[in-house]
Amino acid sequence: MVVSIVQSSVLLCIALIACQCLRSSPEARLTICRVTLVAAVIILLGSPWTHSRNRPVVSVDVASWGLNGPVDSADDHISTHPIRQFRQVRRSQSAPTPIKPKPIDAFVLFQTAWLGGVLLLSAYLIVGFRRLAAVRRRSQPLLSGDIVDVVSNVSAEYGVPAPCVRVGVNIASPFVAGVWRSTLFVPSDWFYGTKDDMHEAIYRHEIAHLAARDLQWNFAQRIVAIVFWPQPLFWALMRQAHIASEQVCDRNVVNSGCSPEQYASALLRLRDRLGKASTAYPLGIGAVSIRSVFGRRIEAIMKNSGGKNSSPSRFSLSALSLVCGLVAVSAATIIAAPNWREHPSASRSRQGTAKMSGHAIVQILTLDGKPATGTVGVVFDGRSQAKEWIETPVRDGKIDIDLGLHAGYPRATLVAIAPGYGIAFKILWPTEKSVYELRLNPATRLVGQILLPNGKPAANLHVVPRMLADPPNGPGAAFLMPPKDLQSLLMSATDSDGRFQMSGLAQGTQIRFEILEPEYATIANYEKRIKLATGPISTCDSTRLSPAAYFEGRVTRNGSPVVGLRIGAQANMNLDRDPGLEGGAVTDADGKYRMAKLRPGIYNLIADLQDTWDAEVTAVAHEGVTIQEGETKTGLDFELIPGGFVSGKVTKSDGSPVEGIGVGIYGPAHPNSSAWVQTAFTDPKGVYRLRVPAGEQFVYLYTTPTAPGDQADQQQHTVTVQDRETTTVNFSWK
Repeated sequence: MVVSIVQSSVLLCIALIACQCLRSSPEARLTICRVTLVAAVIILLGSPWTHSRNRPVVSVDVASWGLNGPVDSADDHISTHPIRQFRQVRRSQSAPTPIKPKPIDAFVLFQTAWLGGVLLLSAYLIVGFRRLAAVRRRSQPLLSGDIVDVVSNVSAEYGVPAPCVRVGVNIASPFVAGVWRSTLFVPSDWFYGTKDDMHEAIYRHEIAHLAARDLQWNFAQRIVAIVFWPQPLFWALMRQAHIASEQVCDRNVVNSGCSPEQYASALLRLRDRLGKASTAYPLGIGAVSIRSVFGRRIEAIMKNSGGKNSSPSRFSLSALSLVCGLVAVSAATIIAAPNWREHPSASRSRQGTAKMSGHAIVQILTLDGKPATGTVGVVFDGRSQAKEWIETPVRDGKIDIDLGLHAGYPRATLVAIAPGYGIAFKILWPTEKSVYELRLNPATRLVGQILLPNGKPAANLHVVPRMLADPPNGPGAAFLMPPKDLQSLLMSATDSDGRFQMSGLAQGTQIRFEILEPEYATIANYEKRIKLATGPISTCDSTRLSPAAYFEGRVTRNGSPVVGLRIGAQANMNLDRDPGLEGGAVTDADGKYRMAKLRPGIYNLIADLQDTWDAEVTAVAHEGVTIQEGETKTGLDFELIPGGFVSGKVTKSDGSPVEGIGVGIYGPAHPNSSAWVQTAFTDPKGVYRLRVPAGEQFVYLYTTPTAPGDQADQQQHTVTVQDRETTTVNFSWK
């Protein structure tokens, strides 16, 4: 939409400038105005309205207002990795600052304001219809007489059907109205009073409006103005079109042989007759309107009083229309051209540190290859399970989503759910090959039972999927899905016997499921997955719940609370080799956090500062914290401190820098007893920089060489960093 507004604004500005340059030719100005208005409407009804644009306006982060309490949800869990070797530690992806509360969507505010304006302007148009209907009821039709004869003769001269003539005492000045049934309304004193030679000139002016189809154009312009009222240049160009149409009709009257001086005098008398009373009806056109630039019209009439005004030929107007059309096409394709035609296959790097960009245009198909319908959306996710679920409409079996609108997230997963089919997903970013098609899967239903800690059935609990993995989405494919609005599509509730049936799953998929209720601990670890059957029904063993444990603490910086910081917990792999121990929480307005749904075990607690606060501060982690079933452990505080730096350069044997190489570090901020590693990537100069607390640090390269013949220096460095000092660690890339 933003692109289309820019395009239409450029086009409308060009038209307004052209109108100023052609002030002596109202016919040319009128042609420019009408062609430009049509072109601008086509642009505004083009790509941004017929192609999906999710959240084109930045949302307002209410988390920083200090209105939110501590987060207590399974959605905050930090996923872990079961393998401890440093070359196999997964990269911690960068993500925007986590926003737990649902943001205020500014696009919704814009839509509300737009709808309010549409309703207000529509009401004004309806009032115009009612006023015109009242004038019609209070007037009398005129079937014969001098006025009817004059109107019939002038209409025949212009080659248009003669309008109906109605006379009324409540009509102050002649005007024409009616989009489909044109009517000329005449003041009663013009019919009963003395005949004036200038009356015919006024009738000729009104019939000239009918010949130019000004009534139809005005009505169409009013509808456009209602729909696109926030575009102020529309109103400016409509005003120019109104002025030009009045001057064209004035010129027709003068060219018919009427004296310019007498005609100008007649118009002035009509204006005096109107006075300050508003008799200009929203759906009618009068010879004099207090809203028009009346002085400019009189000046144009008197300027050429010495002879007839020359009008452009039809050929000239047609050529001008063609030029206007070409300018409109240029504005749509060159000036701020939208990139909705662009496919992700464009030559952009989708790996390494490149930001997500481009459009994803994907065909959604059923099992038999037909276009599918259903709920389709994209999950944008980053580190620490910070995620956002954006639904996008399916048109003709395709979706089109602008990845660039969510460039702060490093990962995008397309998800499709349709009645009678199993959930399907594919990674949109980052991926080496562009995704053109997503085919739905055969469905299965998972049936299981949940038991309370005492062994009794757990009724009225909410069961949701936490992870989907492996076929039919490809070997090694995995999808973590904590967003609540996506979970709700597959959520199931237990009955009185504690049994649940989770529908819409894909056959052959591995799944982890979870209970949403916070008083119970996470029920499955990372490696405990259920393999779904290749038939319509899959079953699993009964699952017994256990009471949840809790971590509580406070985060401060120079004694002040830190709001909106995510704290993650992972298993201490040296003391407790259960990779399913995980948790997460976000600090509230007082800097406090409460981490829920924890299983008993030994944890490391880490402040998630990377790509947010780490530009200024770091924090020492809590290592080896033991907690029992149902226990609440308090006092796990974090103090954000300046710390020191580990910095260095990655170069080839010839000394040239290597960009985009990942460097990992374990230390006081990220203990090497956890799978969560602090990372950085080299810049174009091959330089990396990591802020860490003082103490011993283990630094290594974990990016795997991809080019033939490349070899990474496998040397691992253990260094000691002092506060506010920089320790240099360089690597070679052979």
